[in-house]
Amino acid sequence: MAKNQHVVPHGEGWAIQGEGSKQVTSVFHTKREAIDKAQEIASQSGVELLVHGPNGQIFRSVDIPGRLTDTEIRDAVRTLARKSARLSRTRHG
Repeated sequence: MAKNQHVVPHGEGWAIQGEGSKQVTSVFHTKREAIDKAQEIASQSGVELLVHGPNGQIFRSVDIPGRLTDTEIRDAVRTLARKSARLSRTRHG
């Protein structure tokens, strides 16, 4: 079973660590690099990503399964707006 992925402080950088694991998966210089890779892993595995602050506290949890991208949301809204406009024209025209 896949494990939730955690981005945690690690020495002078940031690491990805599987939930419950004592070993880290990868170490990065920046938090952004660690988050990007952890999102990729979580997305592929269908698990949750948890981002920790410098003192270890969890300050962001990203539920990856089924999550829509901004582009997918915009496309869905546009599609609904077009359908609504067509329905409105057929009812009134």
